[in-house]
Amino acid sequence: MAGQEGRPDAEIAGLLDENVREWCRRQLEGRFTPPQRMAVPLIHEGKNVLICSPTGSGKTLAAFLAIIDDLVVRARNGGLEDSVYCLYISPLRSLANDIHKNLSLPLDGIEEIARERGVRHTPIRHAVRHGDTPRAEKAKMARRPPHILNITPETLGILLNSPKFRESLRTVRWVVVDEIHSLAGSKRGVHLSVSLERLEDLVKEAGGGFARIGCSATIEPLDEVGRFLAGAGREVSIVDTRFAREFDLSLICPVPDLADTTPEDLSRHLYATIHRLVAGHDNTLIFTNTRNGAERILHNLRVRYPGDYTEENTGCHHGSMGTEGRLAVEEKLKTGQVKVVTTSTSLELGVDMPHVDLVLQVGSPKSVAALLQRIGRAGHRLGEVVKGRIVVLDRDELVECAVMLREGQGGFVDRIHIPENCLDVLTQHVFGMALEGRRQVGEMLAVFRRSYCYRNLGEDDLMSAVQYLAGEYAGLEERHIYAKIWHDAKTGMIGKRGRNARMIYFLNSGTIPDEFSCDVLTRDGAFAGNLDEKYLERMNKGDVFVLGGRRYRFAYRRGGKLYVDPTDDRPTIPSWFSEKLPLSFDLGLQTSSTRSLPTTRSTRTAPGASARSSSSRSATWASGPSPRRAGSSSRSRSTARTAAASTSS
Repeated sequence: MAGQEGRPDAEIAGLLDENVREWCRRQLEGRFTPPQRMAVPLIHEGKNVLICSPTGSGKTLAAFLAIIDDLVVRARNGGLEDSVYCLYISPLRSLANDIHKNLSLPLDGIEEIARERGVRHTPIRHAVRHGDTPRAEKAKMARRPPHILNITPETLGILLNSPKFRESLRTVRWVVVDEIHSLAGSKRGVHLSVSLERLEDLVKEAGGGFARIGCSATIEPLDEVGRFLAGAGREVSIVDTRFAREFDLSLICPVPDLADTTPEDLSRHLYATIHRLVAGHDNTLIFTNTRNGAERILHNLRVRYPGDYTEENTGCHHGSMGTEGRLAVEEKLKTGQVKVVTTSTSLELGVDMPHVDLVLQVGSPKSVAALLQRIGRAGHRLGEVVKGRIVVLDRDELVECAVMLREGQGGFVDRIHIPENCLDVLTQHVFGMALEGRRQVGEMLAVFRRSYCYRNLGEDDLMSAVQYLAGEYAGLEERHIYAKIWHDAKTGMIGKRGRNARMIYFLNSGTIPDEFSCDVLTRDGAFAGNLDEKYLERMNKGDVFVLGGRRYRFAYRRGGKLYVDPTDDRPTIPSWFSEKLPLSFDLGLQTSSTRSLPTTRSTRTAPGASARSSSSRSATWASGPSPRRAGSSSRSRSTARTAAASTSS
């Protein structure tokens, strides 16, 4: 099937090495999905590619298949060095861990086929490096770098200024940015955009270059995100295979009338509703908007229905848990060994969980994109029905979620807004570039302007960052803000200043807000997770709390560590001081428009009518052709096109 469906399967297979082709025959039966048929040839040609395709459609393999094939050919020809060839960048550590495991399947399978045929080649190594990676593993990577390295955006910023490891990045030929929609609309994406341009300079010094591949299931507008990925002035091929998937979605209200019910009745009916839905399915994933909510729902299910929910068949997953606890829950989800898992946002992206057959969203996810991303965790394979239920707890959520379902049915996806000319991120990278050696301000300006986020950067803005870092503004030292670089105004040169400059950069790199928290450890030294400092200020010795679905009693505290004892006593649910999710701008406009519609007389005289009708109505739909309005997809079939990323907006 050529044209809009991509090249025929036989033609795709013909591009691959014989061992890779044989693996595809055994594992995929020689059949490729639409994103694979369209993306693999483009990546094989070395083009920048943005892949937009539903969850479970094989877009990750679409991104990696041509890369793996090239590495296999290099290994057979003896041209595979001990260096990094591919960077996989993900917004979440759990996603990086998941891809690491998923890469093992094709790499190990291809190596086994090569052995069967008597072909010997250098094994292709891959590894994960982020905040959870032990020091011993990092040291091992520095001595013998992996060929495929899975990292976060913040890790890339640090590696670019690591004197030893940055040399291994000169051979990079591909950069895969997964779940790009979660980065492009924030300063994390701005930071990554500049890091990629700095990496481009590093690779060009060695006479090379790299292709950029982006992946996302829900994103709009595609053209602008493509320009963000490729950088100003470069072309990017967009693979748009947002073909229809069958969705089975319902909006549920646990009580007949939200306006006339007590909090106690609402809570009782909520858990009865959740229990009924979970009991009717094999594997259920429950999303909340906060870590506190995830802990509370799991605890109440265990307390109210002790015969159905235990530590063995349930779990909780969020960012404050320890690495071992998170990985254990992820593994149970992958293998179908858990009945229900509660989470905040940590499992929203890309982690493969093929056995989940129902997703519950408690409360409004605040955007159509987040709703589709979360619900897409169910039926995580092509051809399966995506089944989800949204449980609302107040009238505002009822209206918001009803509008959300209506807009999603029409193919609407919230637009992301890419930040531009962020001076705080600019200052970080000026400092980082000064650590590399003496730099001309004019040269740095050219690097920044290659980033889509800084394509219109003015020289005055760059100079303000340079002068700030050089301590040239009056009154900085009185506020204990000291110079970190030197600046020669005559020559336009800058460089690092002070012995501790590199350490200052490493400790302050990135745009994720600092959250001071304490490590929670059992007395035998097992790491349980983290608790916020403000929460600990209210905790007394002997208090019991829940973390990761397990109960602990506060024993004592030493410095930044909290020591606890496991217990079965009644707990106090912990509170994390995290920001609430904001309502997306486009969805806010649609909700406001709906609220302003005139109501009929019969609607006004029937209290709770909207709650009852929404609870009984099942919204089953597939993402078909979308209406032509801002934020909507105008393509209902698979398409591939090329967008020139010019310096103009």
